[in-house]
Amino acid sequence: MPTIGNLCNFAVRTGSAWTLPILGALPLLCITPSRTVGAQDIETIVVTARRLEENLQEIPLAVSVLDAGRIEAEAIRDLGDVASLTPSLQFDQGFWPNDTRISIRGLFARAGRPSAAILVDGIDMGTEQLESAGGSALLNERLLDLQRVEVIKGPQSALYGRAAFGGAINYITRRPTMEPSFRGSLDVAPQYGRQEFRAGFSGPLVEDTLAVSILGSTYTLDGYYDNPNTGRPLRGGESKGGILGFLWTPGDAFDAYLNVSISRDEFAPAAIAAIKSNTVLGPVAGTSLRAVTGTIRARESDINISPDPRNPTRDYPGTDVDTLRANLILNWNLGALTLESRSGYMDSEQQLRQDTTQQFGFTAPSAGNSTDADYLFKYEQWQQELIIRPADRTGRWTWLAGAQGFREDASDLNNSSVWFRDPASTACGLPSFGGRTIPCAFEDTQPLGKAIFRDTTSYSVFGLVGLEVTERLTVTVEGRLISDKVEVSATTAASLADTLSPLFLLPPGYPGVPPKDEVDDTNFVPRLSIDYRLGEGRLLYASVANGIKPPTFNVTDLQDPRINRVGKENLWSYELGAKSTWLDGALLLNGAVYFNDYEDQQVLVQFQPSQGGLIPRSGTANASTVEIWGAELEMAWQPSENCTLSASYSFNDGEFKDF
Repeated sequence: MPTIGNLCNFAVRTGSAWTLPILGALPLLCITPSRTVGAQDIETIVVTARRLEENLQEIPLAVSVLDAGRIEAEAIRDLGDVASLTPSLQFDQGFWPNDTRISIRGLFARAGRPSAAILVDGIDMGTEQLESAGGSALLNERLLDLQRVEVIKGPQSALYGRAAFGGAINYITRRPTMEPSFRGSLDVAPQYGRQEFRAGFSGPLVEDTLAVSILGSTYTLDGYYDNPNTGRPLRGGESKGGILGFLWTPGDAFDAYLNVSISRDEFAPAAIAAIKSNTVLGPVAGTSLRAVTGTIRARESDINISPDPRNPTRDYPGTDVDTLRANLILNWNLGALTLESRSGYMDSEQQLRQDTTQQFGFTAPSAGNSTDADYLFKYEQWQQELIIRPADRTGRWTWLAGAQGFREDASDLNNSSVWFRDPASTACGLPSFGGRTIPCAFEDTQPLGKAIFRDTTSYSVFGLVGLEVTERLTVTVEGRLISDKVEVSATTAASLADTLSPLFLLPPGYPGVPPKDEVDDTNFVPRLSIDYRLGEGRLLYASVANGIKPPTFNVTDLQDPRINRVGKENLWSYELGAKSTWLDGALLLNGAVYFNDYEDQQVLVQFQPSQGGLIPRSGTANASTVEIWGAELEMAWQPSENCTLSASYSFNDGEFKDF
């Protein structure tokens, strides 16, 4: 029988003097100190960065790994936590909480899809936002029961597909076990009203055949700021959910792993500062426009968010996200070959209700608008992947082959309302479309009622072939042939996206025909790597890789054929690296230098007004050439089993060579 120390693993973390009372309140829980796997165990760390189980230090690829011990010790819960511990990985958040933007080695998504893939057990969980630039993730990382996190740097389109333009973050979940175990954690930070509790169980349902795991999580945060107009907290929220896993092993020739999660997230409004214009631009169509130029600086005292006009004593509801995710992984041992199937399904509904007041200025510095932003986003994804490999990998040759299909249906229902903030504006009461007048109060507005639809289909075949030329030298070639199709449509002309002054924005002949368009694109993305083993624990490597970010659309301005389409991005990355262990495996040193030749980067720009209009429009266009070079270094030293010291450094230098 296992001891209680093997059955229970609970941890308590707190940011105040509450530690002892909390521990005293949990007398029945056994406190088992976690152990961080460090440099002495590096030779035993197995990763699947190249879709094969390989030793971390023996692959010609820059990979940062956070294993189960460090995930527990550092209380890693979200992408921000991962970024804080990984060199060359940066994380940013867009206008709403679920709009996550990732940069690996300076490849920041200024528009279009994210520049890096976010995957769970190798299955893509990312998408492209419909109302903001830079992409998003459809994933509640707090709910994942993680075994490790692999951050794979450089273009990985050859093995991970269209999403891994600049790299990939792969969350490897903890599979159910036949040995019973209970785990839990409590994280408390009273100064911010933050509390998180997680508890889970893993054990057998049918001895030696069927195991189950279940994890529940609840998270609350009061917020870091207050809205001076209502006195209520901002940047807070609540998250609740559960995850269920099944592992079926009826024999040595087959196993199946099913992982299902459901979550509900409620985020308070973001802390937004009102920044006044400082520059007059123009004349544009005979009118001067105001803008913000130079470095934007804001202080906490600049926070200025309007209350909900339906209830002036309360803030807007913020963002609510409901997500269902299911992954199924099947493995067959066919004798000389193994076959793996990965199936994924995602259904996410996101409701955003937020104040987005703007100040744009015509001739009066105070001119601007108030916006009752109300968006309902829906994303539904299906994925299927098959991979075949040799069962015996002891020879000179290594190979795999696979095929993948991806489908996403995305929609955006925009029920926002807009009105002039200054009732004294000369535009108030002017005639507008449909016999209405331009509104100057919330009570006079009508919701936009515009729907945008985007359907994405992608099919690809891919493979890897590696040859051990000598005992020290290995050459590996990877490649993927990808066919993408994106279809977009809207229920109204896209130029009505800004209803503040439709009198000025509507092109002649409106309403016309609701826009509809599609684009097809086929690409082959290769990767070549050469590695040379200097000796035990010493590896040098060089690689060249191609990454493609597929074409997209300015979905908020589909009506104008001059700007509605956005071309694909193309990246060639060149890398030299070294991996080594010293002091009998107690010291690890890894480093790399790289150069990225970046063509047609998708960037956010201001377009000229539409025909007959006055106001420039924001949208995405392709820049010409960007060059990025950089270096990174990782070190880990484990002088004893219970002590690990680690450090990392990264440097990036990017420049637009042509725009």
